[in-house]
Formats: sequence, structure tokens, C-alpha cells
Amino acid sequence: PPGDKQSLMAALPLDDVPAAKVYLDLPLFGERLPQGGLTELANRQRRDYGLEVFAPVVTGAADELPEVIKALQARLGTDWGDEVSLFGFSAGGAAVLLALAENRVAVRDAIVLNAPNGLKGGVSAFETATSQDYVWSAQAKTIADRTDAVRRADEIASASLTPSLLLIHGKDDEMIPYESSVLIHESLTTYYRGSSARLHLELVDRLDHHWTDNSNASVELIREQISKWLRCRVAPQ
Repeated sequence: PPGDKQSLMAALPLDDVPAAKVYLDLPLFGERLPQGGLTELANRQRRDYGLEVFAPVVTGAADELPEVIKALQARLGTDWGDEVSLFGFSAGGAAVLLALAENRVAVRDAIVLNAPNGLKGGVSAFETATSQDYVWSAQAKTIADRTDAVRRADEIASASLTPSLLLIHGKDDEMIPYESSVLIHESLTTYYRGSSARLHLELVDRLDHHWTDNSNASVELIREQISKWLRCRVAPQ
């Protein structure tokens, strides 16, 4: 949790950010669960976590982003230009980082929370949670390279708008160790020249992976950090 768009909207309403907020279900989550629901999702994870879960969720979300933006522009009658900001939690965060690296949508600002460093980080979390060893195929290794934010740091930083990026990670994250975000931050620092106004890492004490299950104080801190990051960059409507 929050594992669907309604739960995320309740956890992160961003009412004080003067912008249109759009909450999307990731592929295979929320209203987009496959036939068979969570049982089928668990079966796919057992068969091949990388190819049947991580890839369709993370690369699927990044791949569909250009069409999402086009659909929203048509629906809202607005040419957003460079006014797109992205937020992603966990797998959604990995999808945000991939979207930045591949630069098919001009993104001005991004926030990722408790995100793995691509498929390698996701597999590590899978192995920890299930006590199973993941068997790497050539196709999975290709996806790991594509989604490796550290490896693609120069592409993230050189995207068309050089997006501002806020990395938030709980120090008590039991699934994705906070060192994942530390590595991503370190790999990007050279390209951002250490500018905390454009690139910032926030490690949060006593925060685990499922952040909405934490104390009200921790959740409120995250809300405030994200809102402040966006308010500093979003022009009043």
C-alpha cells in the first residue's frame, strides 16, 4: 500500500499544489489487475518475477506515458508543454526514473519514494521477501540494463529539461534498502553539480517501505516534502 490510484490519492492529495493532479493505476495494479486478480499476480511472480511482473509494470508504465500525456492534453484542452511533473512509489518510482532516462516526455520535476534501482533492486527485494533465488535470463538482463538508473544517470540528467529530482527513502525500508537511493543520488550528483535545489536525497528515520502504514508524523512529513518540492516549481494557475 498504497497499491492503487484511490489509495494514493487519499495518502497524497497535494491539495496545496496549484496544478491538475492525475492519479494512475500502474499496469497490473488496482483496476488493472489481470484476470484472476492477486492470485494470478502471485502466479506470475512465481513463474518469472522479472519478465511477468516487473517488466510489464515498470517498463509498461514508462512506455505508455507519452500516450497518457496526449490523452490528458486532449481531455483537458491544455498544451502542457514542459509542465509535467511525475511522482512514483516503489515500482512506480522505478518507472519514473526510466521515463526520465528515455526522455519521450519532457518532465520538469520528479519525485520518487522508496524506489529500487531498476530490475536488479527489484529482484533483490523479491529474493528477500520469498527466500527464493531468481534465475536470470538474457531477456531479464536486458531489462535490468534498461531500468538501471545508476547506469543511465547521464541520460536522466541530460533529459530535455534536466528535471529536478527529489529522492525520498525510508531508513527502515525492509524491502528496498535506502542505499538504493543513495547510489542513484551519488551517480547523479556529478551531472547536477551537487545542486540541492535541483537534486536532493531525503532519508527518513523510522520509515519502512509501505509508508502509509507508518506513524501519522512520518506520512505528514512526506506529504510536506513533496508538496514543498512541487510548489517551489509550479507557477500559480
